Amino acid sequence: MKLLVRLASNVCLLANGPFSLFACRHFVAAIPAQNHSLRVLEDRLFLRQAVLAASEEELGETACSETADALPSALESASEEQHSVAATLQSANKYKSKLFLKSYTLVPYVNDSEVLRNLVDFGVDLSALETKGNVADFLVKLNWENDVKPLLKFLFSLGVPVDQIGEYMTKNPWIFQQSLDNLQTRVEYLKSKNFSHSAIARIIVKARYWLNFEVPTVDARLGWYQKEFKLSGDEVRQIVTEHPKLVTFGTGYTQTLQFMFKEELGFSADQMRQLLVKDPKLWTTYKSILLKCFNYLHNVIGFSHETLLTWPRCLRERKQKIQARHEWLKLMKRDQYDPTKPNFVSIEALLNGNDETFCRNVAKCSLRAYDEFLKRH
Repeated sequence: MKLLVRLASNVCLLANGPFSLFACRHFVAAIPAQNHSLRVLEDRLFLRQAVLAASEEELGETACSETADALPSALESASEEQHSVAATLQSANKYKSKLFLKSYTLVPYVNDSEVLRNLVDFGVDLSALETKGNVADFLVKLNWENDVKPLLKFLFSLGVPVDQIGEYMTKNPWIFQQSLDNLQTRVEYLKSKNFSHSAIARIIVKARYWLNFEVPTVDARLGWYQKEFKLSGDEVRQIVTEHPKLVTFGTGYTQTLQFMFKEELGFSADQMRQLLVKDPKLWTTYKSILLKCFNYLHNVIGFSHETLLTWPRCLRERKQKIQARHEWLKLMKRDQYDPTKPNFVSIEALLNGNDETFCRNVAKCSLRAYDEFLKRH
């Protein structure tokens, strides 16, 4: 079937069978560029937005026969497709959250916002804040004198170093949503539990979400640790000051590790208490790391539970490091782990310190020789 289409100024083209004006890119060559009216028509034919903007009356003037009139106009086809796409998008958007549909960047607000400018001066990473939920929303609404400045003075009064304020607020921007009275109450609670000024400062810096927790939540978790592990007040303060994330991490994972240490690894209740007091970070370490290290230290090398307790940090070292150092000592005939015999190597001496210290004090070899061994290992 041959169709005759009049493009403009009595210029007609023949086409075989049905065709799409948007697919016929070779029509461009057939339209004289020097003719302004044809150039306008060309833009409408091959630019989607131009076609949608054109009126039906203008496109209707291009028909030259009844056969051509029977073909749907470009505007009708494009409009139908546009409506179809719009309906599809509307249907899909119905299932998207508002956070997904809303995108913020704080860059345009920096020049006009005293808060954002000052936060940048303190070292806050605005690009990191843009990706955190509704943070961009409430940051641009803050007032420097009323909302931000009092909070900064409060943090400084607690002993938070100036050079760490930027990192702290980058990681915990939700601190701006807490009232100053609530923050003061949470600090007073720590003081009532005999935490020192330096301990409170360390807790706030190391566990950046601590001040976001209500007092009853913190009190319940501290009480759980004290009761579950039979800790004294000093021991509770010690483990919390050393590793405050024990509290913000929650007790669920600690209970999982309790079961693992007791049922899978064979530690007694008193030994688990020693593990907690000597190295609190063990209790927020990945379970897989603890299992791999214990298996190699206990089942391959042969260290007893009592030996592991002398330096519990060995359970969160890299398994590759443990294996490499043990095999090197074995190769050098220095793998002597019995404290009753000469040339005894303690588990701390084996794993603590860098490679240079290990080679000098334990393996009694050159660092270069050990490096060559690691390359072949």
